[in-house]
Amino acid sequence: NAAYGKLIARYNKLPLVTPAKTDLTDYVTAQTVDGLFILLAQQEAKIRQNPAAQTTAILQRVFGKK
Repeated sequence: NAAYGKLIARYNKLPLVTPAKTDLTDYVTAQTVDGLFILLAQQEAKIRQNPAAQTTAILQRVFGKK
């Protein structure tokens, strides 16, 4: 992580470049959360399209019995 920080610091000193974010942990965390929400949305779409996928009481309650 120290080497990455040094590299980004040097990059950010270059003229005419957009400064890069320096916190790799924050970036990875944000990308992971985004990916989880994408997967969640895909699963929700499948459940809404296929009523047979509503196999549990909670899914039937959330998505409604059809």
